[in-house]
Amino acid sequence: MGLFEIQAEPEVVDWLMSLAPAQPARADVVCGMLAIEGTCPGMPLSRPLGDGVWELRINLHPQDIRITYWFPGHDLISVIESPEGP
Repeated sequence: MGLFEIQAEPEVVDWLMSLAPAQPARADVVCGMLAIEGTCPGMPLSRPLGDGVWELRINLHPQDIRITYWFPGHDLISVIESPEGP
């Protein structure tokens, strides 16, 4: 199986771009790991919240953030909410 495609809602992208310079790069590394692992990354990278929704767990020093995502089908991951909400 190839990499999963990750699609982020515009507000998530805006939120990522508002972070300190090194933080989006760290988030990109973690999202890359998610693209490789797909539906079964498990802890500490992600955990299920129920009803097919997951949270991606990212340590951005000094804060830990959670980003909500789900798998709408095929090889696609949809990031639907930033830590500050939609």
